[in-house]
Amino acid sequence: MTVVFKDVTRRFAGRNDTAPVLALERVSLEIGAGEFVVLLGPSGCGKTTLLKMLGGFDRPSSGSVTLDGVEVTEPSPQRGTIFQAPTLFPWLSVLDNVLYGPRMCGKLNAETRAKALELLRIVGLANFTGFKPNHLSGGMQQRVAIARVLINEPRVILADEPFAALDEYTRRAMQEMFAATTERRDRATLFVTHSVEEAVFLADRIVVMSPRPGRIRTIIEVDLPRPRDRASRAFLDRMGEVFKVIQHDLISASEPQTDAA
Repeated sequence: MTVVFKDVTRRFAGRNDTAPVLALERVSLEIGAGEFVVLLGPSGCGKTTLLKMLGGFDRPSSGSVTLDGVEVTEPSPQRGTIFQAPTLFPWLSVLDNVLYGPRMCGKLNAETRAKALELLRIVGLANFTGFKPNHLSGGMQQRVAIARVLINEPRVILADEPFAALDEYTRRAMQEMFAATTERRDRATLFVTHSVEEAVFLADRIVVMSPRPGRIRTIIEVDLPRPRDRASRAFLDRMGEVFKVIQHDLISASEPQTDAA
């Protein structure tokens, strides 16, 4: 299984007679089965746009996005997306939220129900199957969202800053759970974050994006053993390596902008 972004450029039309916005420019990236790839970069560099293209929610202005040589043109359960907000159905129970996909595909049966219960056990919600989302914490709701994606057995998991709104304690716990539950040799994961620590904890490869227009600045291999120890020297060294790459962008963003003479 191979995902390929080939020379992807994305322009958005300007508003109120303003010039078009070049969000991405000639981005090429290949992701293989079993890989966990993290997109890291400043706001507006096109990370989420790349994710939406692979999800089938957006199209390149030029270039292509393919899965096993077939161009991605529309959403599919085989490419499951986890958003920053859980986007659960508030009128459905936890169990029924997880079963929503199989129900819509006509695959709701005893086997899928058993699978949903097992997934909820894995994400630590076995005792909350009958609860409605508004009775759950933010972290618990995001666990339901993850189980709802996993039950469809997607070939690709797309995650757009799924833990950004959580407190630090919950965020770390969710990262550990996510790494453990999504790892499969026949599945690829593309994950968007602004957090260097989160990127190093989760990724096999970190794709560092430049400020808009988004381009790939560099790709950093993270060959640390799993589960990863955030306090280890190797982990901290890898974080330092990433910070060195993005340091120029951080300094540039803090400098006042002046008009050319």
